[in-house]
Amino acid sequence: MKFPNFYPREETIGNPQFFCGRVAVLDNFLKWIRQIPQKSAKSRALMATKKMGKTAILERLFNLCFVHQAQPGSISGGVYPFYIRLPEIKVSLSAFSDTFFYTFLTHYLACKLQKPEWVNKVLSPTAARQAAQDHDLVHVLEEIEYYQELMEGPAIKKWLHASGCPHRLAASTGDFFLQIIDEFQYLNHYIYTDETYQNVMELAGTYHQYAESRIAPVLASGSWVGWLKTLLKTQVNPRFTQIHLGPLTDEEALEAVYTYSDLHQIEISEASALAVQRLSRNHPYYIASIIRSNQPHLDLTNEAGVESALNYETLAHPGEIFGHWGEYIDYAFDQTNGGVAKAIVLFLSMNREVEKTRTEIRDYLQSKGFMLDDEELEKRLRLLEGSDIIREGSTAFRYQGIPDDVFSQVFEVLFAEEIEHLRREVTLANIKKQNRLRMQSTDTEIYQRNKGHFLEFMMIRYLKYQAQKGQSLKELIHNAPKDSIWSHYQSIGEKHFNLIDGYHRQFDIFAQAALPEGLSLLIECKYWQDPVDASVIEQFHTKAEEFRQVHAHLLPIVYSVSGFSNPAIQTMKQYGIAWSGPDLWKVL
Repeated sequence: MKFPNFYPREETIGNPQFFCGRVAVLDNFLKWIRQIPQKSAKSRALMATKKMGKTAILERLFNLCFVHQAQPGSISGGVYPFYIRLPEIKVSLSAFSDTFFYTFLTHYLACKLQKPEWVNKVLSPTAARQAAQDHDLVHVLEEIEYYQELMEGPAIKKWLHASGCPHRLAASTGDFFLQIIDEFQYLNHYIYTDETYQNVMELAGTYHQYAESRIAPVLASGSWVGWLKTLLKTQVNPRFTQIHLGPLTDEEALEAVYTYSDLHQIEISEASALAVQRLSRNHPYYIASIIRSNQPHLDLTNEAGVESALNYETLAHPGEIFGHWGEYIDYAFDQTNGGVAKAIVLFLSMNREVEKTRTEIRDYLQSKGFMLDDEELEKRLRLLEGSDIIREGSTAFRYQGIPDDVFSQVFEVLFAEEIEHLRREVTLANIKKQNRLRMQSTDTEIYQRNKGHFLEFMMIRYLKYQAQKGQSLKELIHNAPKDSIWSHYQSIGEKHFNLIDGYHRQFDIFAQAALPEGLSLLIECKYWQDPVDASVIEQFHTKAEEFRQVHAHLLPIVYSVSGFSNPAIQTMKQYGIAWSGPDLWKVL
């Protein structure tokens, strides 16, 4: 099996290398996808606020399924992926039905006929019919012909036929489908009966039936979490298993810092990389916002520069993070009384570590001059929860601020002066003090693990520089093979791979040769106080041999800051593993 040098669907994230971490999440979903041919996969809903990386995961799952569909036992053997993102503009039911139906057929035909160039467009009815005729896909032709007969009738009949097509086609062909529907909550919001846009349709109930499908299960998602949860609860629950997407792990966050800074060509030091990781709270969007900040004279080579960049993006216009949370805040206040809403959110946000009862919230509002009975207060609280700027606590009687320090800072800057009569200068000073304390705090264990990540990052940068200069790595390692072809690399640094069985394997650095006969490098980095021993080499050898199933021309390399034991060196000689360290290759 060969890994592709491209993904058929153009991903919103841009350069595929921007996709960092999410190993556990991807593993979980890939295991679930492998259950589809067993008819045991229940539909799921992926919940995450905007900019958490939800769409990146969905698009990557589509691409992985597409690439590996034809290989039984692999990531998605026998499962055909379909992806659609629902519109955030008004659209008629008739037009949306057409888009849904022909997007689904396009993705199916593209995968079935191995036409990846079709993925980023929607085939016309004529083109879809012709492709089905040319390859004798009788069941697809039947679906198209019946849909065309509905063109002059009620739009709802078109939708019912379109939405049921994946399940019907799976039942008639024996193929399996994964339906990925991004921004699922818009099914009840932006789709109207006709082009006058007077009457909105509520289509989510359509999936009361099809979400039960075990041959074409649905992976729905939404970036308005409260809104989506309410929709699922009232119209299709409990047919979707809910998966909530949180921040990156510490290691994944640091990987993102190094990757983003490298791809954006931003110079960053070890100390400032750790500062970005701490101040971002491992949120991928916050990391990206700091590194690509439009702050004049951006300097991320020191901690003070990192703090300054975060403040620029968070505490006022035109900060990107400030504008991001402004969208949620504006939506929330459109749904409920602005003054009361501001007071509720500020109270919960400033005390976000502790749940507050409805009684405590009511008492606080009364102290600010807002008089609400329990029924009216509960209504406001539900609306704010649906807007994702507060959340329900351990019971329906309790509420809590969302556990996001950056959102709390944005909200305090906007409304603490109005509600709590705190001068803006005082609020800003308190926030900046909190950020400095967070940036300076150090967890020894995490710091030591991060030292290893910094070593990897510096090695990746060196390899890219060496490749650009056309220099060989041969002189920088021991036990280098004599007759191998050293070449440029088409990619350097990707750490996680899905091998034949679909599970992830993690490697520190992989440099894939640009030429088929070139030598690809698989590098293990050890930032340890003690020399590496033979047991570590044995484990690395096992992983490397497994990886040879994908890349035959492979040179395993171990880099150790503190050297190797004699048994380790003998083991590397035995297995043909190269090694290096500061004696030959001074990375740090």
